[in-house]
Amino acid sequence: ASVDVLRSKYYAALSHPEIEGIVIATRPDCLDEKILDLLAEINENHFMWIELGLQTIHEKTLNSMNIGYHLTDYDKAIYELSKRKIKTVTHLILGLPGETELDMFESLHHVTNSGIFGIKLHLMNIVSTSQLYREMPEYVSFDSLESYVDLVVRMIEEIPPDITIHRLTGDVPRKLLISPEWSYKKRTILNAINRELRIRDTFQGAKLNK
Repeated sequence: ASVDVLRSKYYAALSHPEIEGIVIATRPDCLDEKILDLLAEINENHFMWIELGLQTIHEKTLNSMNIGYHLTDYDKAIYELSKRKIKTVTHLILGLPGETELDMFESLHHVTNSGIFGIKLHLMNIVSTSQLYREMPEYVSFDSLESYVDLVVRMIEEIPPDITIHRLTGDVPRKLLISPEWSYKKRTILNAINRELRIRDTFQGAKLNK
């Protein structure tokens, strides 16, 4: 929207006496100079962070998703937001079609080295209403809950301790879910991650500086 529309909406929320701050989720290619200036203005007097849905750093995947932006857009957005001392939370999707474990770790390392405030890791869910399901009806992002938990635990070990982890999975309405069939069990997944961290006697950032 235009800066005037955004200003009206953001300050309408912030004017409420019980609202302490605001979180704004957007795309990395939607931050022009005027919008950045508005965000900087809000950031001076209110708690705020910006969420950017990057999903992956790999251009082949971004193009196949028809996502409409590029890694260069994300890098520019992070630079401009950081320059204005605005906190950023980045979203990554794990299990995108065609991506290897190495690809996913490369995305993780890129964003955790970009000066972000927080990170959200999402499990790739296939839903019945999606174009992906129509094109790849047999695709399953992770064969088992255990394989997903193993990957996430190893990623946690490589996330710097000063980055807040906001999410470790993502679920969708069960009636829309195609696969993974267990992914709606959000509490089960989180409990399994916590249990595996204890079993391995490991923690966030454990593999850094080794």
